[in-house]
Amino acid sequence: MKIRRADMSDAPFIYKLEEEGEYLGGIRSMLYEEILYNDMAHYFVLTEDNQKIGYIGLWLTRPNAEMINIVVQKEHRLKGYGKALVQQAIAFCEDENIDSLTLEVNVNNTPAVKFYETFGFEVVTTRPNYYRNGDDAYLMAKKIGGNS
Repeated sequence: MKIRRADMSDAPFIYKLEEEGEYLGGIRSMLYEEILYNDMAHYFVLTEDNQKIGYIGLWLTRPNAEMINIVVQKEHRLKGYGKALVQQAIAFCEDENIDSLTLEVNVNNTPAVKFYETFGFEVVTTRPNYYRNGDDAYLMAKKIGGNS
Protein backbone atom coordinates (compact mmCIF):
# COMPACT_ATOMS: atom_id res chain seq x y z
CA MET A 1 0.00 0.00 0.00
CA LYS A 2 1.29 3.44 -0.94
CA ILE A 3 -0.19 6.90 -0.38
CA ARG A 4 1.11 9.74 -2.50
CA ARG A 5 0.19 13.29 -3.44
CA ALA A 6 -2.36 13.38 -6.23
CA ASP A 7 -1.38 14.96 -9.52
CA MET A 8 -3.25 15.81 -12.70
CA SER A 9 -3.11 12.20 -13.89
CA ASP A 10 -5.27 11.27 -10.88
CA ALA A 11 -8.08 13.71 -11.65
CA PRO A 12 -10.07 11.29 -13.87
CA PHE A 13 -9.90 8.60 -11.15
CA ILE A 14 -11.02 11.02 -8.43
CA TYR A 15 -13.79 12.40 -10.61
CA LYS A 16 -15.01 8.88 -11.46
CA LEU A 17 -15.22 7.96 -7.76
CA GLU A 18 -17.10 11.18 -7.04
CA GLU A 19 -19.49 10.60 -9.91
CA GLU A 20 -20.18 6.96 -9.01
CA GLY A 21 -20.85 7.78 -5.38
CA GLU A 22 -22.66 11.03 -6.07
CA TYR A 23 -20.49 12.64 -3.41
CA LEU A 24 -19.56 16.14 -4.45
CA GLY A 25 -21.11 15.95 -7.89
CA GLY A 26 -18.68 18.62 -8.98
CA ILE A 27 -17.83 19.68 -12.47
CA ARG A 28 -14.76 17.95 -13.89
CA SER A 29 -13.06 21.27 -14.72
CA MET A 30 -13.47 22.36 -11.09
CA LEU A 31 -11.52 19.32 -9.92
CA TYR A 32 -8.67 20.08 -12.31
CA GLU A 33 -8.61 23.70 -11.12
CA GLU A 34 -8.65 22.49 -7.53
CA ILE A 35 -5.59 20.31 -8.09
CA LEU A 36 -3.76 22.86 -10.25
CA TYR A 37 -4.51 26.22 -8.71
CA ASN A 38 -5.99 25.96 -5.22
CA ASP A 39 -3.08 26.31 -2.79
CA MET A 40 -5.37 25.26 0.07
CA ALA A 41 -6.26 21.95 -1.63
CA HIS A 42 -4.23 18.82 -0.89
CA TYR A 43 -5.26 15.47 -2.37
CA PHE A 44 -3.72 12.09 -1.71
CA VAL A 45 -4.25 8.85 -3.65
CA LEU A 46 -3.87 5.37 -2.17
CA THR A 47 -2.53 2.69 -4.49
CA GLU A 48 -1.70 -0.97 -4.12
CA ASP A 49 0.11 -2.98 -6.77
CA ASN A 50 -0.07 0.12 -9.00
CA GLN A 51 -3.88 0.10 -8.80
CA LYS A 52 -5.64 3.23 -7.54
CA ILE A 53 -7.89 2.28 -4.61
CA GLY A 54 -9.10 5.54 -3.06
CA TYR A 55 -8.33 9.12 -2.24
CA ILE A 56 -8.68 11.81 0.40
CA GLY A 57 -8.94 15.54 -0.11
CA LEU A 58 -8.14 18.28 2.40
CA TRP A 59 -8.31 22.04 2.48
CA LEU A 60 -5.77 23.75 4.70
CA THR A 61 -7.47 26.98 5.78
CA ARG A 62 -4.85 27.72 8.44
CA PRO A 63 -4.79 27.44 11.30
CA ASN A 64 -7.36 24.69 10.66
CA ALA A 65 -8.05 22.14 7.95
CA GLU A 66 -11.14 20.49 6.52
CA MET A 67 -11.46 16.98 5.17
CA ILE A 68 -13.29 17.56 1.89
CA ASN A 69 -13.88 13.94 1.02
CA ILE A 70 -12.58 10.43 1.39
CA VAL A 71 -13.62 7.69 -1.01
CA VAL A 72 -12.48 4.09 -1.35
CA GLN A 73 -13.72 1.99 -4.25
CA LYS A 74 -16.62 -0.20 -3.13
CA GLU A 75 -14.83 -3.48 -3.77
CA HIS A 76 -11.93 -2.37 -1.53
CA ARG A 77 -13.88 -1.10 1.48
CA LEU A 78 -13.46 -2.53 4.99
CA LYS A 79 -9.86 -3.54 4.25
CA GLY A 80 -8.09 -0.74 6.12
CA TYR A 81 -7.62 1.62 3.18
CA GLY A 82 -9.90 4.30 4.61
CA LYS A 83 -8.06 4.08 7.91
CA ALA A 84 -4.74 4.56 6.14
CA LEU A 85 -6.06 7.60 4.27
CA VAL A 86 -7.35 9.25 7.46
CA GLN A 87 -4.05 8.52 9.21
CA GLN A 88 -2.27 10.17 6.26
CA ALA A 89 -4.50 13.23 6.57
CA ILE A 90 -3.86 13.54 10.30
CA ALA A 91 -0.09 13.11 9.86
CA PHE A 92 -0.08 15.71 7.07
CA CYS A 93 -1.97 18.14 9.31
CA GLU A 94 0.49 17.52 12.13
CA ASP A 95 3.40 18.23 9.77
CA GLU A 96 1.66 21.42 8.63
CA ASN A 97 1.14 22.54 12.24
CA ILE A 98 -2.66 22.57 11.90
CA ASP A 99 -4.75 23.26 15.02
CA SER A 100 -7.80 21.13 14.20
CA LEU A 101 -9.24 19.02 11.41
CA THR A 102 -12.97 19.06 10.64
CA LEU A 103 -15.30 17.07 8.42
CA GLU A 104 -18.99 16.68 7.68
CA VAL A 105 -20.72 13.30 7.78
CA ASN A 106 -24.33 12.31 7.23
CA VAL A 107 -26.11 11.91 10.59
CA ASN A 108 -27.65 8.69 9.24
CA ASN A 109 -24.25 7.16 8.43
CA THR A 110 -23.61 5.59 11.83
CA PRO A 111 -20.70 3.38 10.64
CA ALA A 112 -18.87 6.46 9.30
CA VAL A 113 -19.52 8.45 12.49
CA LYS A 114 -18.13 5.59 14.59
CA PHE A 115 -15.18 5.26 12.19
CA TYR A 116 -14.23 8.92 12.64
CA GLU A 117 -14.70 8.67 16.41
CA THR A 118 -11.96 6.01 16.49
CA PHE A 119 -9.55 8.75 15.38
CA GLY A 120 -10.71 11.14 18.08
CA PHE A 121 -13.18 13.17 16.04
CA GLU A 122 -16.10 14.51 18.06
CA VAL A 123 -19.47 15.87 16.96
CA VAL A 124 -19.42 19.66 17.30
CA THR A 125 -22.80 20.57 15.83
CA THR A 126 -25.45 19.48 13.34
CA ARG A 127 -25.85 21.19 9.98
CA PRO A 128 -29.51 20.97 8.94
CA ASN A 129 -30.38 20.03 5.37
CA TYR A 130 -26.70 19.83 4.46
CA TYR A 131 -27.06 17.24 1.70
CA ARG A 132 -29.00 17.53 -1.56
CA ASN A 133 -31.55 14.99 -0.35
CA GLY A 134 -32.26 17.09 2.76
CA ASP A 135 -30.29 14.94 5.22
CA ASP A 136 -28.50 16.67 8.06
CA ALA A 137 -24.76 16.44 8.62
CA TYR A 138 -22.68 16.32 11.74
CA LEU A 139 -19.73 18.66 11.83
CA MET A 140 -16.99 16.66 13.51
CA ALA A 141 -13.63 17.98 14.68
CA LYS A 142 -10.34 16.60 15.94
CA LYS A 143 -7.73 18.65 17.76
CA ILE A 144 -4.40 18.18 16.00
CA GLY A 145 -2.07 20.59 17.78
CA GLY A 146 -0.70 23.54 15.89
CA ASN A 147 0.30 26.81 17.48
CA SER A 148 -2.65 27.44 19.79
